[in-house]
Amino acid sequence: MRRGLTILVSGLILLQAHGGQLDDFEEKGKKKASSSSSNSQPKSQSSDSSSSSSFGSGTYPSESSRSNFSGDFLIWLITAPFQSRNSDAASSFSDEDENEGWADGDTGLFSGHTSGKLTKPYLRADYNWQHINSNLDAQDLRVEAGYKLLAFYGRHTLYTESNPSDELTLNQYYGLLRFGDTLRHEDFLNGAWEVGLGLGTAQQIGNEEHSSWALTVPVKFYPTDWFGVEFRPAWYRPQDRMIGDYDLSASLGWRFVQVRGGYRWLWMQGVGHLLNGPYAGVSISF
Repeated sequence: MRRGLTILVSGLILLQAHGGQLDDFEEKGKKKASSSSSNSQPKSQSSDSSSSSSFGSGTYPSESSRSNFSGDFLIWLITAPFQSRNSDAASSFSDEDENEGWADGDTGLFSGHTSGKLTKPYLRADYNWQHINSNLDAQDLRVEAGYKLLAFYGRHTLYTESNPSDELTLNQYYGLLRFGDTLRHEDFLNGAWEVGLGLGTAQQIGNEEHSSWALTVPVKFYPTDWFGVEFRPAWYRPQDRMIGDYDLSASLGWRFVQVRGGYRWLWMQGVGHLLNGPYAGVSISF
């Protein structure tokens, strides 16, 4: 009897020590790539790692080339849309030609918005359900609200683990600049595109609570009003390691409602990919 109780207690202690995938995700985030001590704070406090963050890992720019890459990238992001507009044959079309088609005259980098389009929306909401494995899934809610160039973008993701029972929340909040235009090239791509630049904050809530700066560069391309592709990368550092949050999706629908399918993966600096899986959802846009 005593031996059986000893084995049972030992098993419970071992299970608690190992935890689940979400606990493992948080623990891996605490270990720095370099040999320096890690700091964590309880949920009642938040730690800002922006002062010691470095952009990228793996195939991304190294620390030595970070400043050059960041400068060149931001210059390209701001100037490329203007260069594209100047070289676009559509810029010489008459007003009558520009108003034809599904774009409804929404051309120009700082143009307005046609209600129902998914580029530069007044208000858009996305709900997605992600399958990671038989023991772990996630629910994801995105909201975007703005007018022309300026917008607010927020994202709330709740990861839920069944055995052991556990939850992890990732929140992201951005102020977003939106550049977009309508392409009309006879021998190239036709459709509406948008590139955004968002700066804000990210929050990780699990066994502990951490927060940091966050950067996102969402890209949208809709060749027609019923089909489109989006890529939403984001980078943040809630603990000691940089996290790259990547989301690639395609959608089918008409104007205000789109059905969406995609794949999201998190890449942690010095560790690799974690919490990856396909997702399905719906987008509503005004």
